[in-house]
Amino acid sequence: MDLQQLRYFTVLAEELHFTRAAGRLYIDQSTLSAAIRRLERDLGVRLFDRTSRRVDLTESGRALVPEARRLIAAGERFRAAADTARDEPSRHRLVLGLYLGPRAAAELTGPIVHAFRARHPDLQLEVRTLELADPWGAEQPDLDVILGRGPGLPDDARTPLYAERRVIVLGADDDLAQASELSVADVCERTWVGAEEWPEHAQALMSMADLRADGIDLDRRELPVMSFEEAVPAAVRQGLLACSVGSGTRLTRLPGVAARPLIDVDAVSTAVYDRRGDSRTKAFATVAAEVSDALLGLVPEAVPLAPES
Repeated sequence: MDLQQLRYFTVLAEELHFTRAAGRLYIDQSTLSAAIRRLERDLGVRLFDRTSRRVDLTESGRALVPEARRLIAAGERFRAAADTARDEPSRHRLVLGLYLGPRAAAELTGPIVHAFRARHPDLQLEVRTLELADPWGAEQPDLDVILGRGPGLPDDARTPLYAERRVIVLGADDDLAQASELSVADVCERTWVGAEEWPEHAQALMSMADLRADGIDLDRRELPVMSFEEAVPAAVRQGLLACSVGSGTRLTRLPGVAARPLIDVDAVSTAVYDRRGDSRTKAFATVAAEVSDALLGLVPEAVPLAPES
């Protein structure tokens, strides 16, 4: 049993779907299936009930999920401490943080990761998911480079890739969902997700906090810090509005949730954020930019980047 097997276990426990879990992990489904069987054999416990139609956690599997997460967190802290203790970064390893996992660069996330691995087989690429609560990986000092988007992320040491229009996230049965697109005037009288306890980046994107600079202070109702998949349904159930980008809702596919383009605000850029400035991280930024230029048509809501001033 190793930490990689435990990561596979926790992701499959969250997705309960081998294809989706394998996609999040950037491995083949057969590799994931074999790893789960091996883990079950090593532990002597069946973790999942599998049928041709569904995957469910067994009672034992459900009990072991929190323990697996604690072990993974401890292992990552140990590795971070070891990395910090070294005088220079590992020359043969690159730790990539994906903000919101596969949604980090929408449909380009997978192609960017696969292209980098193909072009730099000498580097061991470790991929981690960063959630709304920690978009800049503040608790993970060993992160080398981050792929992410949104207002509130640092502007320094970044390589912009493309931009996406913002969308209003609301209930599918909301009256505003009847419109094909919305303006700030259409939504400024509604109550929005509040995120005062959230990191600055999450506030700026989810609750449109950046509009305060334009003198627009929306009415907000606070939500506790949670994942994107939890926050959106929680907001919709309370009749609140939230903001995202098109790929955020399109790729998540949350039932009962609709998204409508917001036409009179700035688009949100997706970029590579370099935390090291060494040859490894610069190589990743180069590959990401080349893939973005070549395959940008894969992202339906992508818009050209404004020229850098």
